[in-house]
Amino acid sequence: MVRRLAVLLALLGLVACSSDEPEAAVEAPEPEAPAEPAAGDGLRPPSSGEVDCSDPPPDPEQIDLFSENAGVNREAAIRGLQTLAGEHPTSATARARLAELYLAHPSRPDQAETWFRRAIELHERGCEMTERDHWVAYEGLAISRMMRSDYAGAIEPLRASLQRWPGSRSTHYNLACSLCQTGDLDGCASELELVLGELEAPAFLADDTRPVSHFRTMIERDDADLAPLRADPARLAAVLD
Repeated sequence: MVRRLAVLLALLGLVACSSDEPEAAVEAPEPEAPAEPAAGDGLRPPSSGEVDCSDPPPDPEQIDLFSENAGVNREAAIRGLQTLAGEHPTSATARARLAELYLAHPSRPDQAETWFRRAIELHERGCEMTERDHWVAYEGLAISRMMRSDYAGAIEPLRASLQRWPGSRSTHYNLACSLCQTGDLDGCASELELVLGELEAPAFLADDTRPVSHFRTMIERDDADLAPLRADPARLAAVLD
């Protein structure tokens, strides 16, 4: 699981906001997805029918197998997770993991958003997933929007994530990028000050966090999303001080 999360952290662009596009995969025909709600406004998509989360069955064990083998054959993993999602309508985990794989494809952030949103909706109804998958669902939802330059739409899920995991340095960083791109330079600077400060990462991220020096380099010169902040030298200097 630690190795899978490390791959995901690189995939989600946590090293440099959304401006680090995921590596393009070898093209292959996209399989048909089972019926799921389309993305809409807000965090919750319209329901595809009543799903009873009062006493959901355990997640199928094959979820981890498909996730771990995605690096070998992502399309096969997508098909497998789609099948599991169709067979297990209460599995928020299957939907979150499937969304991760769609997020790996630069041209499919819309698919990723739909599945992340469904995972979050199911979790809010009581269909549980691990903290790690829950965090990934919020982070991935935000990044799927950032990949389409919808920075304003990324702010809500990032803030919702920080309410639960305030020590996630990468989430603060992605929020700073989104605020910067929407013109809120004060908010951006405040988030970056937190990024460069002392934060206690959630236990499930402790082995996969980037050093503060990495974020400092991204802020100083590397991240295009922060260009509006760098255009104000005094503000940038205050952040880096």
